[in-house]
Amino acid sequence: MAFLLILFPAGDALGAGQVTTPVLLLLASAGAAMLSDRRGLAGAFLGFAGILKLFPLYLLIYPLLRRDRPMLVGAAAGMLLGLLLPVARPHYYAWRPLPSRVSMPRNGRGARGFGRVGR
Repeated sequence: MAFLLILFPAGDALGAGQVTTPVLLLLASAGAAMLSDRRGLAGAFLGFAGILKLFPLYLLIYPLLRRDRPMLVGAAAGMLLGLLLPVARPHYYAWRPLPSRVSMPRNGRGARGFGRVGR
């Protein structure tokens, strides 16, 4: 039920180009993987989240100081996967112009038909 409650706002945010929702999902997944003692998978989630935003990479300071090799290798693999996605599907990630929400008439009048545009 909770998933259905956040489905529309999350989709709306993704449609607007906001990546906070997937980053929070990846951080929660990393926390769950760390609690189940799957440090490599937790590092992969953190690395992939670090490709989307910079602040999750700061969470890798602790494994770096502890020299937690599986988590650091997983983070490197997650970052590599995140960097290779646009290379694997270049046409999918290509820039596309956004559709205009307000179309201007071609008769030189404003959007409501009053006055001239660009006086």
